[in-house]
Amino acid sequence: MKKLLRPALPPSMDVYLQRRASALSAKGGRPLQARQAWKQASKTKTIQKVTAILIQSNGGRETCMYCENNEASEIDHFEPLTRNPRNTFSWENMNYACGKCNRLKGSQFNGTLLNPMDPAYHFEQNFELNHLTGAFDLLTPAAKDSEPIYGLNRGFL
Repeated sequence: MKKLLRPALPPSMDVYLQRRASALSAKGGRPLQARQAWKQASKTKTIQKVTAILIQSNGGRETCMYCENNEASEIDHFEPLTRNPRNTFSWENMNYACGKCNRLKGSQFNGTLLNPMDPAYHFEQNFELNHLTGAFDLLTPAAKDSEPIYGLNRGFL
């Protein structure tokens, strides 16, 4: 999980996400409503443009922001919709992930889960590649919490 920088959204896209968030909040903002609102919004050109910006922030590569190996195919809500539906349309809550990592992460979330788009995140402080085993050595409690959720040491990514 390399560190990535989250660019600012163009104002029109930011307004779109804020409008969607307000509409969701007006309807009560429950997890099921959030999932339905996201499903509907994910088909729009604006969310397709949001996806393009996430890809651009990953060096233009359509690889997963978590495992870096699989082809990313969907926006992952870092803090899951089931936990905090109000963050469904928060730009800071969106990452681009492969289906495998997104499913592994699922609705799991805790305060120490590492986010490659967090300005305070640094790979070298959390992981070290063990050249003998090919696995990541986990250097911090946050890395130890994050590895099983992202499955970074799973076999073939």
